[in-house]
Amino acid sequence: VKSLSVKMKFWSACIKPSKPFPVEIPDNHTLRLTQCSLGENVKQGKTVLKVKVAGKECVIASLITEKMEHCVMELMFEEGQIEFITSGQNEIHLAGNMMDNEEGMDGMGGMSDEEEDEDDDFDAKAAMKGMGKGQDDDEDDEDEDDDGEEDEEMDDDGEGEEE
Repeated sequence: VKSLSVKMKFWSACIKPSKPFPVEIPDNHTLRLTQCSLGENVKQGKTVLKVKVAGKECVIASLITEKMEHCVMELMFEEGQIEFITSGQNEIHLAGNMMDNEEGMDGMGGMSDEEEDEDDDFDAKAAMKGMGKGQDDDEDDEDEDDDGEEDEEMDDDGEGEEE
């Protein structure tokens, strides 16, 4: 089975209050944002983190001093221009990975779309073959407890007999 190899580098940024922070994601790269947190010296109140992509702005975190000072996330931004913006009095630190999508592609360890489809077909066929197997063929197991011991059967006078 071939695997897709992606080269990742640690990425971080500090977004200052009310100062837009543009990020240019290179061709064949993806920015994976995994965490944001307030800085070390925080002021009371709420600080909101927004991202602007393709002209659209979206809130991605709302951090509140002494209540919620960090946020774990799993956001992916493809190549191109994005911009992070904060509102509030605190800076927000971002952390994640810049991933090189070119590594391992096109005959260098990655799978083409056609190969992935063939692999999916193979997995489906293997799963279908296994259906119906693994069912209990042995009826003797019915008399066993969860601990593997056999149950005693009671005769007509209420006394137990071992099988």
